[in-house]
Amino acid sequence: MDEKDFKELLQGRRNRAFRRGWRCPDEMQLAAYVDLKLEDPARESVKAHVADCDFCLSQVSFLVQAADWTDSAEAPTPVLGRARNLVP
Repeated sequence: MDEKDFKELLQGRRNRAFRRGWRCPDEMQLAAYVDLKLEDPARESVKAHVADCDFCLSQVSFLVQAADWTDSAEAPTPVLGRARNLVP
């Protein structure tokens, strides 16, 4: 699956409420996955997990779409606040 196919898959998903499972990678791992910062085998592990987890797929979808945002004013204030709290 190339990047174009992956983006189409992510954009084709309906917005539904999903719950994080106990096996889900944390937000930092998902962000590193989207930014292509994970090395094998961690990258392959996250990739396999995202393929079977609607919650993580929705998170990756959000991160991919957020990368295309050019104006930070478009991001909702609560999202910006949560993002700022993630940075030590």
